[in-house]
Amino acid sequence: MSYSDTGAMSQPAELADAAANGPGSSHGCADELFGFDVPPKMREFARFPLRVAGPDTPPINPNFLFRKDHVKIGQAWISGLFDNLMLTGPTGAGKTSFIEQFAARLGWGVIRVACSKSLELQEIVGRVSINPDGSTGWVDGPAIRAMKEGAILLLDEINFLDPGQVGGMNTILDGGSFLIPETGERVLPHSDFRVAATGNALDGENASSYRGIQRMNDALLDRFRGGIEVGYLSKEEETRILVAEAPRLHPSVVKLMVELAEALRKSYESGDLSVVLSTRIVVAWGTLLQSFSMVLDGQRENLLATLRSSFLFRVGRADRAAIETVLNGVLKRTS
Repeated sequence: MSYSDTGAMSQPAELADAAANGPGSSHGCADELFGFDVPPKMREFARFPLRVAGPDTPPINPNFLFRKDHVKIGQAWISGLFDNLMLTGPTGAGKTSFIEQFAARLGWGVIRVACSKSLELQEIVGRVSINPDGSTGWVDGPAIRAMKEGAILLLDEINFLDPGQVGGMNTILDGGSFLIPETGERVLPHSDFRVAATGNALDGENASSYRGIQRMNDALLDRFRGGIEVGYLSKEEETRILVAEAPRLHPSVVKLMVELAEALRKSYESGDLSVVLSTRIVVAWGTLLQSFSMVLDGQRENLLATLRSSFLFRVGRADRAAIETVLNGVLKRTS
């Protein structure tokens, strides 16, 4: 499948110009960076701005699976067609991982903020702090540091934040300068400064499954001009990930695990379960399972025990019983 197979950008000439003349000291092509097939005639539209990796650049996970449509939106964002990118989707589907692995391939830094209801604006922007010698001084928060350094500010699970605290960031999200009242310094954003945010149930669906999330107002959402809806991987894609991360699993066990994950997700969507088996959990389960045994019989024998240790230990009693029943039924049918 080639880079153009899932649809071209609506303004390829503008995108190519942004990639060629925008931020970054050099450029790489999608085939070299993400492993996509790029026809010669499309290479000028498949370039990405590269930077020299620094301490904030995430490490590369060679097994991460990129989706072409996601990378195309990421290309428009990182090339400067818009500054703020929102990723939405269920937990464990790979929203945060996409930003980190996308940045890792390009050498860009990511400064991540784990959002919570108790997080205050000062912790994001910065505050006056007491120095070891007893004097006071201003300490840049992650947002100001990202603005100055030209890094990606990643607001992870943004809808856990108090909307009032997020509102204080509107100037930053608008791409303008930020005045630090305590010091009088006006911070101008670096040309490479970008903002990414992730969130669950931004459309309101399944919101009850995510305790503590806050309703984001339209004024905030309007400041994110690009978005990616991240869903769970297909069975084929998830199989590739599981095989790459846990290569000693028997193929029949991999097939069983992936099919179980899909079945449980359907039960979650229909309301029969209140928890879901994410790709992240499937990988953790598989990694633990292969450490228990390298042979088929041993792996089948330890499927339930390792699922309990990697996931079911934090699941409610009713959901746990339902999941164990499904797994035991599958094991009996395939024995």
